[in-house]
Amino acid sequence: MFVWAVLSCLLFQREKDIVGILLTGGGWFVSCIMVYYVVLYFVRKACFNHLRAALAVSVAVSMGLYWLFRDGAHFNMYGNTYYKWVHYFSFMLQGCLMGVLSRLRAVEVRSGWLELLKAIGCAALFYALCAFKGSAGLNWVQTLSLLPLLGVTHYVYRLCNAGCAKALYHSRAGWAMRAIGGLCLEVYLVQNSLFTDKLNSIFPFNILVVLAEILAVAYALRCLGRIWSQTFKEADYDWKEVFRLV
Repeated sequence: MFVWAVLSCLLFQREKDIVGILLTGGGWFVSCIMVYYVVLYFVRKACFNHLRAALAVSVAVSMGLYWLFRDGAHFNMYGNTYYKWVHYFSFMLQGCLMGVLSRLRAVEVRSGWLELLKAIGCAALFYALCAFKGSAGLNWVQTLSLLPLLGVTHYVYRLCNAGCAKALYHSRAGWAMRAIGGLCLEVYLVQNSLFTDKLNSIFPFNILVVLAEILAVAYALRCLGRIWSQTFKEADYDWKEVFRLV
């Protein structure tokens, strides 16, 4: 993140001082996650054996705080607002709960298709509830969309634990999935600087070109980040680790 913040200033004329680089160099999402880790530490200390209850409280509080952040009849809780810093925490807490439960008991999925249908159903309900965000007097209904969105996360997680998904993960296609998945943070950091409309004349090939460019720059950034990290270690540079893709 620090490496990209510096490079974006040098290569893309983004003006940031050292405080701005440290606090917002990775964009709002990374800053939000950093805050979540601090909050999650105290939640786990206080409620480790009651994470389900903590998740329920988090969702309820998030819905209640809608009225504090609401700004006009067309307020979008998933738009450009600090309110999403509040309600997205429930998903991190859900991930923590899933991780704890998976250590206690293996996730058993009988039918991947059933989990897929459940995820699609939750997604459809999510968009149906989000449709109320522009409705006068019913704008608050969109807060209920948190519930099916948590359902999407839950059922996609279960789908990924199905036998068919595991077989795909360990195939050649799975290697590509792991390679691209491992670049998620880097892709998030670089994408906005690389989006362009200058290649629209070759549509739809411009999508592939920009995608390849983003992945290439993301991979280069990760390599530079590993070099930066290893620079402060006593051991010699591990070049195999620097360029490791998966």
